Amino acid sequence: MDVFDSNIWIFGLTQTCEEAVSLVDKAIQSAYHVGVSAYIFEEVMHNLQRSDHDQKLIERVQTRFADIVYGNPTIHGPTQTEIREIDLNSVRQDPRVQAMGEAFDIQNKDVPIVVFARQCAHPQDTPEVVIHTADREFSRFTPQQYFENIAMQYVDCSS
Repeated sequence: MDVFDSNIWIFGLTQTCEEAVSLVDKAIQSAYHVGVSAYIFEEVMHNLQRSDHDQKLIERVQTRFADIVYGNPTIHGPTQTEIREIDLNSVRQDPRVQAMGEAFDIQNKDVPIVVFARQCAHPQDTPEVVIHTADREFSRFTPQQYFENIAMQYVDCSS
């Protein structure tokens, strides 16, 4: 099972990055398994709302994202309770998250994605989990230094 950073979902669903569109399409149309934590789900919804896109497009994309997460058997999403209970700022300000961000030299907002990927990659005999991100800075993190079965893949959506 792989993990998409929220930017992959957003670029893919708004069709603003060809490689992200391909990844999202692959997740929707094949037996490709992707995990979505409550944190990632909420980050997608929040970042879409903050975007410069037209409000009708934002609402359409948010609905489509929820439909994909809950209507596709190969997308492993959070429960409604998990989504209701998540607070992005509280998670990012948690002292443990801040300590991990400092230790890994990544932004606090990216720590929950790494933690979720670690949960998806456990036990050790599971296939490798790849975190796909369009965040160049986050993509420089090398999870293999800390964890088995986790890799990072940069998706260039800069153009």
